[in-house]
Amino acid sequence: PPMGQHPPSVHKYQPGDVLLERYQLERQLAVGGMGELWRAVNLALEQPVAVKLLRSAARNASGAARLLREARVAARLQHRAIIRVFDAGTTATNDPFLVMELLEGEDAGTLLDEGGPLEAVRAVQLMIPVLSGLAVAHAQGVVHRDLKPDNIFLQALEGGGVQVKLLDFGISKHVGHERLTRTGQVLGTPRYMAPEQLAADKNLDSRVDTYALGVILYEALSGNPPFLGASPSELVQAILHGRVTPIRHYVPDLAPGLEVVVHRAMARARDARYESARAL
Repeated sequence: PPMGQHPPSVHKYQPGDVLLERYQLERQLAVGGMGELWRAVNLALEQPVAVKLLRSAARNASGAARLLREARVAARLQHRAIIRVFDAGTTATNDPFLVMELLEGEDAGTLLDEGGPLEAVRAVQLMIPVLSGLAVAHAQGVVHRDLKPDNIFLQALEGGGVQVKLLDFGISKHVGHERLTRTGQVLGTPRYMAPEQLAADKNLDSRVDTYALGVILYEALSGNPPFLGASPSELVQAILHGRVTPIRHYVPDLAPGLEVVVHRAMARARDARYESARAL
């Protein structure tokens, strides 16, 4: 039934709860303002999965639509660097949820918070698969629009090594199709948002993603954000009008070619950036 026809549920999910008679919740992995992430098991296949539940406090028609958008987009984008979505549905109390592959490891945000700046080779090794996955998304007209370290997951592989996974296409835009947001509404994480995105430009393209990756790469290499603000409004003004501290100020021995790449990727004018993830 349409989400708007039901009052918010007050159901508290517990280990052992079964969704759609086949996904049994085992352990809550994370909780935030918009949702809960659970480790679960597909009872029919006896396989571990991740279940992303939209919290009842945030449940509304637009939130449910974004979750369904995330499911459809991720299911269509077949690439090893994009998380796989297996199923979507609603619980008995009408809370929408996604069923995804279960990832073991850490996100890039945790890596940077705990490990500090990365060596150049390591940073580039992490960015290349992200760009490869984005190139597939962009080729299908899908722009992520909320790239940040927390949405880049480093899946630990058996036998060693890491597979990068892009998460959360929930506010993605399919170029040429109707937006899920109202005109002038800004969604995303300001620290990584391109100037045109902060200005609520209606004609966003894939260069907002390459901008975000430029900012992430700047932070990964230097240990510092390119823009600072004592408040969200000051941060927005810095991104729109402030001066970027050259990354060489923090990393004097950075290879000149990589310095050029970082600053071009996050150029304020979109036409000055790389034209695509593949080019970057």
